[in-house]
Amino acid sequence: MIQNNEWSKRFRNHGEKDFKFIVGNESIEVHKFFLTLQSTVLSAMLENTNFKETQTGEMKIDGFKFETIKAVVGFCYGEDISSFMESTRNAIDLLMFAEMYDMDNLKDSIAEYYSTKLTKENVADIYKVSRETNAPKLRGVCFDFIYSIPKSERTAFVQANLDPAIHDLF
Repeated sequence: MIQNNEWSKRFRNHGEKDFKFIVGNESIEVHKFFLTLQSTVLSAMLENTNFKETQTGEMKIDGFKFETIKAVVGFCYGEDISSFMESTRNAIDLLMFAEMYDMDNLKDSIAEYYSTKLTKENVADIYKVSRETNAPKLRGVCFDFIYSIPKSERTAFVQANLDPAIHDLF
């Protein structure tokens, strides 16, 4: 989850930020430029003066924790968000946000992170959300992990942990 981009890290600490996410009673400021590079949805919104968010320079976020939005902003600036990703619940929240705002680079980065972090305890949850969020690289990582389980254990694992509609895939 490390994006090597020193320029964006330096820019984060310099220059006036021109957009703000509001989550509950907390807020985090960001440069619109970095949001538009990562999200086609936010890019379209911020380039259209008819949107309230474009006019006010702020966007209220419901349904996500402040820490999730902070991680998204950190990702946009090229920060290492791997410690946030250690929690499967956090990864799921990031994937949901990435799907809602069409952030394919974030989805791919989560897939890269989980390519070495999947376990029998988290793969079913990660696989399920990869299907819900149209994250094919992550789904492939989950498939690879499940296929790495010895065949003698795989059938029981799949039947106990995955949706019956996909049992035949394994």
